[in-house]
Amino acid sequence: MTNDEAEAIAIDMLGYLANDEVRLERFLALSGIDMEVLRAAAQEPAFLAGVVAHIAGDERTLIDFAQKSGHPPEAASAALRKLAGRQTGNPS
Repeated sequence: MTNDEAEAIAIDMLGYLANDEVRLERFLALSGIDMEVLRAAAQEPAFLAGVVAHIAGDERTLIDFAQKSGHPPEAASAALRKLAGRQTGNPS
């Protein structure tokens, strides 16, 4: 998986959350971020990794995302590895 593919999956996941007010509010509360800084945060690999980890951490949400987006569920773990590697400087 490339960096661009990992980012695209994470952005799709963020869009998925944004389309569900309850899920978005829960994510914002758990992440400690608010709507005013969400757009800027979405440019950061660490934040995108957090989005992927959030969805991947709940099997039901992950399956629902996969069905709605067409991304296989296992793409979440590949995207998370790639994004987490970018945070640490490891290009994995």
